[in-house]
Amino acid sequence: MFKQTKVTLPKIGCQGCMKKVVSALTPLPTLTIIATDLPSKSVVLHYDEQQLPGEEIEQALQHINHVISHEEEISCSSIS
Repeated sequence: MFKQTKVTLPKIGCQGCMKKVVSALTPLPTLTIIATDLPSKSVVLHYDEQQLPGEEIEQALQHINHVISHEEEISCSSIS
């Protein structure tokens, strides 16, 4: 089942940090980065949670010293 989630990463401070996050997440199976927003320090992810458990996303982020401070499931229609 596909899931769309907005995650907030409080340690993102610049475009370079965001690029590191995108690079860490891009190789994960079934995951697509829908949007990034530097001012809100958030990334919107779309992935198959049966093939990619949330723990794997968290591990990929922890590997680059980022942690999710807030996670919000969103519908496709709420993305502008």
